[in-house]
Amino acid sequence: MGQCLQKVCPCLVSLCQKSSPPDEPAADGDAADGGAERRTGPPPPDSNSIYRALWDFQTRQGDELSFREGDLFNVLSRGDDWWEVQRIDANGRVLDSGVVPGNYLAPAESIQIQP
Repeated sequence: MGQCLQKVCPCLVSLCQKSSPPDEPAADGDAADGGAERRTGPPPPDSNSIYRALWDFQTRQGDELSFREGDLFNVLSRGDDWWEVQRIDANGRVLDSGVVPGNYLAPAESIQIQP
């Protein structure tokens, strides 16, 4: 029944995955690893969460993403220190992707823009 609801209302996918017991595979049933490998660290944010850069960051490694203060991101996954992200424009279009230091980002709705 869970999969039927997910097809009708895709917004339930995240909720079903969060409510799955740790010894059972995620509710989507299509995980490439069969649910055997679990991600460590905090769970990814909700799919509607947009993050904003607090400061500029310049890359030091090949997979890192440089950005400027105020850039917007969709977070794909979070590790302890580094997050995999997509940089997006104001319309939500993906510009590029890479890893960034998580402590440089904050939820966009929590930041008050000054005039």
